[in-house]
Amino acid sequence: SKYPPTGYWNPYAACEDGNCNTYEGQLGGALVDTPTPNMAGRTDVEGCCWWGRGAIQLTGISNYGILNHFMGKGSGIYDDIDFCTDPQAVCSSTEHPELKWISGLFYWLRSVQTFDSGGFNYMESLKEYVDQGIHSSAKGPFIQKVSCVVNRGRPDCPDLHGGPQRAQNFDLILGVLFGN
Repeated sequence: SKYPPTGYWNPYAACEDGNCNTYEGQLGGALVDTPTPNMAGRTDVEGCCWWGRGAIQLTGISNYGILNHFMGKGSGIYDDIDFCTDPQAVCSSTEHPELKWISGLFYWLRSVQTFDSGGFNYMESLKEYVDQGIHSSAKGPFIQKVSCVVNRGRPDCPDLHGGPQRAQNFDLILGVLFGN
């Protein structure tokens, strides 16, 4: 393919010899260019690179390209949409208004719910968190680790922007949902 492969983000790659230049302030991690075919056998991402759309904001070549690869044009699901050439379709499609949530759920299911690395297994940690009671002292570390996985691709990020506020927001949402 003349386009870059789908690849994946390795959050544990070390920064050596100045190779941490994917984003400003990068402390580790790297894009691994290993093609991952979709149901149609495609491994390209159509030169896709856009920012900030959807319930969990899609960013960059990996997320938009992988969404397009598995669910966009040529995938057999949303064949009428090429997320790489029309990234705004995530939020503005009148034919598919569900896309802003579908894209967020796609990311969550593919990247967060399946996360098992760096001593943090999302599903096991979620079960432990629920078993201890959702208002337990385990809340802070669990929300912090999940926030780090979503924002940095790894469970540890002491410099996460707005970390304490995320736990407060989570409590607010639980209060609204469960009347606590």
